[in-house]
Order: sequence, then structure tokens, then C-alpha cells
Amino acid sequence: MSAGIEKDSNKNQKNIIAAIDEASQALGNTRNVSRKYYVHPKILQDYSDGSIKTSFNKAISITTCDKNFSETEMALMSLIENYQPTV
Repeated sequence: MSAGIEKDSNKNQKNIIAAIDEASQALGNTRNVSRKYYVHPKILQDYSDGSIKTSFNKAISITTCDKNFSETEMALMSLIENYQPTV
């Protein structure tokens, strides 16, 4: 599974903007509203530095699923569970 992470950080930033634009369109919001209220900052941070690959690999390796959550949702929860915002 490819996470779509590029070696070029400028391309990664363009990918992030494109993803937020897609979410914005689906939600009927502006890019800024979507980024601020709907996209978890840990996802952006981990995508930018490439460490999100670990979560993708975890999603692939999950063999048992909670009846309420998919493998992808469980991997996402794992990604953000220890997030500590900086103030």
C-alpha cells in the first residue's frame, strides 16, 4: 500500500492541500474551515514527516476488527490516541 508520500516536501504539501480541498468540497466548506475543524493536525504532521507510513502498515496488519470500527478507523485512532497539542 502506498501512502503517497513523496521525497520532495513541496510535493507533499501540494498533496496535503489537494486532500484538504477534496474534504472541503465533500463537506461544503472552505479549505481553512476543513483544515481547522475536520482534519486532525497529527495526520498532517505525520504525513509531512513520513511517519504516517507506520499507521498505514498497522492498518494492513490488523486481523481482528472491533464490530464498530474498520481496520482503517482503528489505525486512525491509534495514530491520534497519544496526540498532545502544543500550546
